[in-house]
Amino acid sequence: MMNPFEEKEVAENYDGWYQTKVGYIYDYLEKKTIANLLKHKKRGRMLEIGSGTGHWSRFFSKMGFEVIGVEKSKHMYDISKRKRIKNANFLNEDIFNYNPDKKFDCAAFITTLEFLENDKKAVNHVINLLADNGFILFGVLNKNSFLGQQRKKEKNIFTDARFYTQDEIKEIFDPHGEITIKTCAYPSPKFINYYAIIELIKKMFNFKNGNFIAGRVDL
Repeated sequence: MMNPFEEKEVAENYDGWYQTKVGYIYDYLEKKTIANLLKHKKRGRMLEIGSGTGHWSRFFSKMGFEVIGVEKSKHMYDISKRKRIKNANFLNEDIFNYNPDKKFDCAAFITTLEFLENDKKAVNHVINLLADNGFILFGVLNKNSFLGQQRKKEKNIFTDARFYTQDEIKEIFDPHGEITIKTCAYPSPKFINYYAIIELIKKMFNFKNGNFIAGRVDL
């Protein structure tokens, strides 16, 4: 699978999406959901796989974690380093080659599994880097969402990405612990102005077609 983030132009334009109205609101809804999954969880050393430009690293740092971000793309890594994020350090390395001496308290795969050649192998490797009572956070793009279906039709960075259903993501993490799953970011870009009411109604009735599937796995 080709990694689109190896291209300099893609890396440099990545953060720009979060400055758009749609990107800002999706980001808000996704982070709100991840923050909810972190309630009552111990803050400690976090391994962030595919840390990219450090966008989520800054969020995790503000949440109280000491973040070690592993990013394969040299261009994305360079951007994250320039941000000088507090309590965050970055490594330009393939996760499969990373074998630290000290165990981590938790790990995060945020829109990372979609671009890995072997998602199950990556999860198995990371499990070995965590303490026995650790946990994993994940956030993936929903195959069954409007945005997921639209992105797969267009030629963009998601062309070769692997999107997931809730059942498919459960299959990956089920062998490793107890899974908590939440779906969010329901509105399509066309109805983004009504995001609050759409989000409320669809969560109330437990719709599974939100654009973002987030979860926590307690080992």
